Amino acid sequence: MFIRTDEQSAHDNYRLLIGSIVPRPIAFVTSVDENGIVNAAPFSFFNIVNNDPPMIMFSCGRLKNGELKDTSRNILGSKEFAVHIVDEENIEKVNHTSINAPSGISEISLAGLTTVPGQAVKVPRVQECKIAMECRLFLGCKLVGESLFS
Repeated sequence: MFIRTDEQSAHDNYRLLIGSIVPRPIAFVTSVDENGIVNAAPFSFFNIVNNDPPMIMFSCGRLKNGELKDTSRNILGSKEFAVHIVDEENIEKVNHTSINAPSGISEISLAGLTTVPGQAVKVPRVQECKIAMECRLFLGCKLVGESLFS
């Protein structure tokens, strides 16, 4: 079978990707806005980038109107965030945070989750998650030939 992604809708391409690349880990990302409100959102486009130095990545799309989502805006502003690994015990509550809550409303409290202070960053971790990685944004790129590597 040959599928032309340029002849499909974005939704069809999304379904193709998430159905083809499995298992697909879920990153549960917390960030903090300029008013100290904790934002939380799950991201299914997430993986390891490097081990030395340890680096992970997740892809945060934009809103339909082209504006940045709260997660991106918060991380670009503070340069800090926390990534949690989702497991079966917390999947329902984490999934609840994917709602389209207005900016300034914390999805953490709406989902019934608990925050604990970060140790290396100002962004809190989620107590119910067994694994949390406190992260700082890395924006380093160099151009090699026709490809962009970061």
